[in-house]
This record gives sequence, C-alpha cells and structure tokens, in this order.
Amino acid sequence: MRDEFLSEEDLDLRNLSWEELLAWWNEWLHAAQATNEADQHLYSHGVFQFEPQARKNVRTRTSPVDSVAVHETPSAPLERIRLVQGDLTLQDVDAMVNAANESLRGGGGVDGAIHRAAGPELLEECKRRHPGGCPTGQVRMTGGHRLKARAVIHAVGPRYRDGRHGEAELLASCYREAVELAAREGLRTLAFPAISCGAYGYPWDEAAEVALAATAAALARHPEIDEVRVVLRERELLAVFERALERLTSRDDARR
Repeated sequence: MRDEFLSEEDLDLRNLSWEELLAWWNEWLHAAQATNEADQHLYSHGVFQFEPQARKNVRTRTSPVDSVAVHETPSAPLERIRLVQGDLTLQDVDAMVNAANESLRGGGGVDGAIHRAAGPELLEECKRRHPGGCPTGQVRMTGGHRLKARAVIHAVGPRYRDGRHGEAELLASCYREAVELAAREGLRTLAFPAISCGAYGYPWDEAAEVALAATAAALARHPEIDEVRVVLRERELLAVFERALERLTSRDDARR
C-alpha cells in the first residue's frame, strides 16, 4: 500500500479489530482509487518492478440471476492461507518464495530446485541485481524466468541454534517481508516453502506456528493479497502445519 494516505496512527494496524480494519480499508480505497493512473506512470518510469494492478478491496462478480454486480469483502487472513502437498516449483502463482541462503547463489533443497526450474537466468539476475546477497530475515526479488510465477522472492531464513538467538523473529520477518514486498509490487498470490525446516534445522512445530502467525498478521494488513499457499512436499510436515493452522484458527474464533 502507498503511504501518502496514511497517518502515523493508521500505519500501525495491528491493534485494530477486523471491523475497524475493514472500515479503514474502505476509507483508504476511496483515496487509493485516484492513484491508479499515478501507479501506471511510476511503472512506466521504472519505479515499480512489475506493472501494478488496479487497487481494489473487493472482488466483483456478476449475479447470474439479475446481472447486478455483487461485491465480496476480502476473506479473513487465515482463510486466505492454503496448505498444499506438492511441488513448489510447479505452482501457478504471481510470486514464488525461495528459501535462499545469504549469497543468493543457489544451493540445495528448495533453493536448488527453484534455480533448476527457473533456469540459469535466475542465477545471473541474482548476481546482477543483488551482488551483496541478502541478510538473514530479509527478502530480495527477481523475475521468475522459466517458472510459472512472475517473480521469485528470495527469503533467507535463520539457522536454528537453541531458540534463544532471535530465530523466531528472523523467521517471522521472512514471511512478513515477503507478503509486504508482494503487495507493493501488485502481486496477489504467493507460494511459500517451509523456510528453515530443512538443513537449517528449525523444529517443525515451532516453525509452523511462527510461519502461519506471521503470514496471517501480514495478510491482515494487506487485504489485496488473494491467497498464500504453503507448499510442502512431505506428508509429515504438512500434518504439522495443518495442526498449527487449526490451533491458530481456534484461537482466532475464540477472540471473536
């Protein structure tokens, strides 16, 4: 989202209820609709990496009965998270998140699979655009090249030590920053792996809680993101994430 319509108080949305958040979003929409032409102008001058889409807070469909436009409000954050067992590199999404290392030069696991599927052009772009790599807990973007995804968001997760060295915040930052970057670039669907759950040794139960909570919090601030998939190859890891999502959903329901 663009910040010129937001006061300092508006920028901290984490304390708002869902009703307050929706009211804020509707107010922002009226101002933001006037910026669509400005966004296109910025894109044409290279400010945006990807062509921006029209800003909307509703999905519009036509009723087959009376041909009247029906407006649907954005789903709650947890309802926009999907857990999928499958191959991350085959996902047809706007942005694919890579579990990268700090060098952004490719590696094993998910990182290697994405580089192989995207082709050598991905590595060349990483070298050209991000010669300094990416610090842990942060993200960088490249094109998707031979992937179905338009973009790859490279997120560097933490190596797990003992849970007392900031691992949770660094892991949460990967998910949060990836959603934020996608929103800024007009990318509406994302696919994540389970960051740090492979060679970096993050305990699966803890990683699932952090990942899903951070993603839901980011989605609460970005109703324009339609869907986030967490794509997991192992059935056992999928089951861990399913249980974590059930716990978060139960806690969210209890607060309503």
